[in-house]
Amino acid sequence: LTISNSAEAEVDTANPDSSAGDGSNLSVATLVRQLANANVTVQTGGDSPSSQLGDITVADAITWGGPTAGSLTLKADNNIIVNAAITSNGGGAVQLSANDGSGTIVLDSNITTTGGAQTYAGDVVLGGDVTLNTGGGDLQFSGDIDSAVGGARSLTVGSGIGSVRFAGAIGDGAALSSLDIAGDGVAYIDGGIVRTVGRQRYDEAVVLGGAGANTVLTSAGDGVVFRWTVDGGKNLSIDSGAGDVE
Repeated sequence: LTISNSAEAEVDTANPDSSAGDGSNLSVATLVRQLANANVTVQTGGDSPSSQLGDITVADAITWGGPTAGSLTLKADNNIIVNAAITSNGGGAVQLSANDGSGTIVLDSNITTTGGAQTYAGDVVLGGDVTLNTGGGDLQFSGDIDSAVGGARSLTVGSGIGSVRFAGAIGDGAALSSLDIAGDGVAYIDGGIVRTVGRQRYDEAVVLGGAGANTVLTSAGDGVVFRWTVDGGKNLSIDSGAGDVE
């Protein structure tokens, strides 16, 4: 199912919006109209007659808001590909779920919420340099985060007073270009590994968790910067390459 500015085709807009056949397209205008007054789920799989893979692709930008605006959930039977920005200006949350957490979420564009939480269920692959900003809402990743094959990508996360939780490894499969975590909340690093080509910057307080005994932060070039406390019952190892640890 594709979400774009094109005319609707082979889609059931009964909320949850779902594919009704091959080549399904949900128009951005319809989705934004629904989000103005309700929480909306867009899904593939289940009883859909489509023979396609079950991906959800955001092809054109989605922006909504207002005092009664709802939250957006994308629930794909396979993978989710975000090729255009998603922006919630009214406090609504954004939740992406790829195959109940066992699929892949490909991020090529920014996602912004104004106080609403962001949740990513599935491994995340950065197809471009991406900024995720919640404006005070919590942000949670259930899987690993890597750059796409062919080039390191940067991830910037801003959560304001909200917390950020990384349940999986970051850059272990393909290193990120850089990682910047901005805000006044707490960043929970539970995956044990953060690997970047360039700088890692942690403006939030950091708590080391997860099942393993060790957390390893590796920066090949520009160092690792902490602007607040680092806590947790784990051993911490830092390899800052040619850069400093601050």
